[in-house]
Amino acid sequence: MVATSLDSRESLMLNYSKAMSNVKELQARGCKVLHEVDVHSMSQHPFLIRVRFDRIIYNFPHAGFFSSERNRLQIWFHQDLVRGFLKNACEMLTAIGEIHVTHKTTFPFNEWKIVELAKEIGLYLVDEEQFSLLDYPG
Repeated sequence: MVATSLDSRESLMLNYSKAMSNVKELQARGCKVLHEVDVHSMSQHPFLIRVRFDRIIYNFPHAGFFSSERNRLQIWFHQDLVRGFLKNACEMLTAIGEIHVTHKTTFPFNEWKIVELAKEIGLYLVDEEQFSLLDYPG
């Protein structure tokens, strides 16, 4: 298992109180943790360039806050993020690989049109699951 973050290790330590304990727990369980991984170029990351995955998961993608979540430009930034992720993730899959995205489906988040973004690059929706907070303890 590989876990990534866009933030540097130092940025995580400064901005998120539980980040390092989460990183240490992942590593203790045998997970490789990589920092400063951009979804727009992750398929070219030195560690990831030759690795192929059966599952690639993006939990709650968000491009950051530039404006209101309802603002068309803000939505475009989110779509650009997801589009970049999907494009790169495709390059990193095994022949039987799947891409999973955990995402809100209510307005304005449904305006991101993730299924349509996936279709643009040749992906299709296989299944949609209802979110359960119990799947994310802590």
